Amino acid sequence: MNFDSDAFPFLEGKKFSSGEAFKVAAPQEDVILRKEYLEKLAKGKKIIHVGFADHLPMIRQRIETNTWLHKHLMDTAERVIGIDVDEEATEYVRREFGIEDLYLHNVETDAPLPVITGETWDYMILGEIVEHLDNPVTFLKNIREKYGKNVRRLVITVPNALRRHNVKMAFRGIEQINTDHRFWWTPYTLAKVAIRAGYQVESYEYSESYPVTKWHYRWLLKRWPMFREGVIMVLIA
Repeated sequence: MNFDSDAFPFLEGKKFSSGEAFKVAAPQEDVILRKEYLEKLAKGKKIIHVGFADHLPMIRQRIETNTWLHKHLMDTAERVIGIDVDEEATEYVRREFGIEDLYLHNVETDAPLPVITGETWDYMILGEIVEHLDNPVTFLKNIREKYGKNVRRLVITVPNALRRHNVKMAFRGIEQINTDHRFWWTPYTLAKVAIRAGYQVESYEYSESYPVTKWHYRWLLKRWPMFREGVIMVLIA
């Protein structure tokens, strides 16, 4: 999916409205799964996976249940390197599972990493990261300035503000959230931040984390994708 052309003057700050309406979803034939989408995207490509470690206490369980994203990317990509700020988790993965090409690195504040600047990469994947940041515009801008010449595209996955669970909880007056999150996202707000950081929006999709087995939920999410759990956006530097 992508925005209609009339949305871009607003996204780029050339026009303003306090109540503009944008068409950002349409019925789809199937429900997109985040992991499968990223696997297909990575097939035969060179990938930088930022935040590869996930939560340290859950790494072993996810490897054993074959749900750890970094392993799936390793299985499908031509090459994938892992970047993370968690030293303990990075060393744990190296020690316990013998996985190399992992780097302790803060893409925003550290000096450019030679393994990235020495080559050209197809995608840098930022999975479930920007909702945890105090200033995502500055974060993305720093990545573009350091690595924009080396990384063709950025892929961001975020929680969807309009996910069906949020709508259901709203009827009870409840917000259920990861307490470290600073933001909920929509395609428009994520694109606005990305464009402010100097990127172009290539495409976006609504996604689910796990297969939807109940037929009525599957029907709902195919008919109205905006109720899905997450948003995936592909950006060009």
